[in-house]
Amino acid sequence: MIWLLACTTATENTEDTEFGSDPRVEDTADLPLATLLVSEGTVVDDDEDGFWAPGEDADVLVTLTNAGSESFPYYPGVVLTVDDADIELHNDDWYLYDLAAGASTTAVFEATAGGTMASETTVTFTASAHVLGCEEDECPDPGEHIFQVLVEEPPVDTASPD
Repeated sequence: MIWLLACTTATENTEDTEFGSDPRVEDTADLPLATLLVSEGTVVDDDEDGFWAPGEDADVLVTLTNAGSESFPYYPGVVLTVDDADIELHNDDWYLYDLAAGASTTAVFEATAGGTMASETTVTFTASAHVLGCEEDECPDPGEHIFQVLVEEPPVDTASPD
């Protein structure tokens, strides 16, 4: 199942009835309107056997897409959190300088599953689009893209050698 996060970034030209126009806000007719989407959510385990085992490093991959009609040059990125304290995220945010209209890129997060984790543990990641350096009241609504990953030992090969 793929969840998509829509995050529209732009400002509105607003009127303050008591003081007139806000001088900090320009006419937004020429500003790019970007829609940042976060999707996918996969893990590539370090030994690439398809099983993220306890104690193993992995790359957590999330797709960031600019679904808007204009390039977005304001450091778009992704912030990632996880619900299990036994998962160590080596980086929890990822940014790039510019994302062209219609382009997608992959955000890569390095993670380690704790060596004492129980096998067959499901962990939940939450990814959200973000813009570097935006003030809280100016940031677009990040929404959320939630996905789950199983941390498990690979099956034991019981076949006898030839």
